[in-house]
Amino acid sequence: MRWKLLFLAPLLGAVAAVGAVFLLERLLGFGHGSPLTLLYVALPPLAAALGAAVFVYRHNARRRALQGVLAGLLTLCFYCAAALARDSLAR
Repeated sequence: MRWKLLFLAPLLGAVAAVGAVFLLERLLGFGHGSPLTLLYVALPPLAAALGAAVFVYRHNARRRALQGVLAGLLTLCFYCAAALARDSLAR
C-alpha cells in the first residue's frame, strides 16, 4: 500500500471541499436555513471524494480498488471532521 498517497490525496481533497463550500457560502450568501443548503454542502465533498478515489486508483501500480475506496471514505471523514471543527469554532 502507498500510505503517503492514501493519506495526502484525501487530505487535499477534504481541504478543497472545505474551501469550495466556504466560497459557495460567501459568494452565493446561503444561510443554514436555505433550501439550497444541501446543494452546496453535499456536492463539493462528494466530488472531492470521487476525485481523490480516482486519483489514488489511477496512481497505483496495480490499480487496487480498495485503496481508491479508502481514499474516498477518508476524504469524507476528513471533511466531516473539518466541518464539525468549523461549526464548533463558530459558536
